[in-house]
Amino acid sequence: MARILVCGGVTFPGRELVRFLAGRDDVAFVRVADKMMPSIACLSPEQTAAFNSDRVEYVQADLRMSSHVSRAFALPDGAAPFDFVFNLAAETRCGRPADEYKMRTLDCAVQVANAALEMGGLTKFIQLSSACVYANDRKVKRSGACEGDATAPWLDAASFQFQAEEALRAIEGLPLIVARTACVYGPGDEDNLMPRLVCGRIYLHLRETMRFLWDGKLKLSTVHSRDFAAALWHLAQRGDISDPVYNIADAGDTNQALIAKALNLVFKIKTAFLTSFVTKLAGDITADVNDKHMGPWAELCAAASPPIANTPLTPFMHAERLGSHHLFVSSRKLQASGFTFAHPTLTAELLAESVACAVGIGIFPPFEGGAASK
Repeated sequence: MARILVCGGVTFPGRELVRFLAGRDDVAFVRVADKMMPSIACLSPEQTAAFNSDRVEYVQADLRMSSHVSRAFALPDGAAPFDFVFNLAAETRCGRPADEYKMRTLDCAVQVANAALEMGGLTKFIQLSSACVYANDRKVKRSGACEGDATAPWLDAASFQFQAEEALRAIEGLPLIVARTACVYGPGDEDNLMPRLVCGRIYLHLRETMRFLWDGKLKLSTVHSRDFAAALWHLAQRGDISDPVYNIADAGDTNQALIAKALNLVFKIKTAFLTSFVTKLAGDITADVNDKHMGPWAELCAAASPPIANTPLTPFMHAERLGSHHLFVSSRKLQASGFTFAHPTLTAELLAESVACAVGIGIFPPFEGGAASK
């Protein structure tokens, strides 16, 4: 029976990992360490039930601070140490200062890893990283990046996640597994695919065509949050620390055309792609597009019954995430280790489930004929 510490477990998709672990018969105890309190985190009913489980304990901890890291690892006298430590704590938002990424991602990872090693009895340390660390080259576009391919992080957040990987690999004796994940979506998502779903709701309201930058061939590898959680646990059990890097991405070959088609089905809206000339000006038009979306979103939230006064969801998308970089990775190594995806392809039904979850907890305005009415 495993004893587990999940650092950053109130984040998405950390909360889904906690839900997954809380339901397993081979897990005895899960401690969640996060500065955010579950009570204000907009958890789904299933996630709330997991956090209220007898086998789950929440500890409020800002893991930038060494005293809070000690709090996360503190155990009663005679208690066995944690068998597995999952570190999902990192700054993943775009546009943050470099020193904030360093403190919240790189420094935090090193502190947590050293504390885990000092604790003794550690079986695996699983570090969450990003598939945005791979170079955007022709080989990636053809077949998907494998774990040994060239790296050239193209998001500032991913750059510091890669630095964290390197720093952890230098810690002697750390039984490390690095999970480079694709775009995680599913119930509880706020920052990954959800802004596109928010925009879909806005374009239904505006009765306009939703237009994407670039073209339908732009790759965006995805993984459902339930598969993400199951894959992390699989790697805790079967990951090879002598070759510790694993990609987590479904085999759906997701691109913008597939996402546009799914949004068309979820919201019954028209979708299209901007001309190549316009997309070259992407950096210049992003601010205008975000401004166009914010007003209607506020109107939709205010008009909901009851009105949505406070939602973490937003249509805002940072220009850094709207570039022409392909996020296209292969998880053949993970699958070769025996893992099978329950949701191998992104579908409209799975996106509708995310919307229905957000509607159900009162942070997304419902709409007739869509996920909210089912």
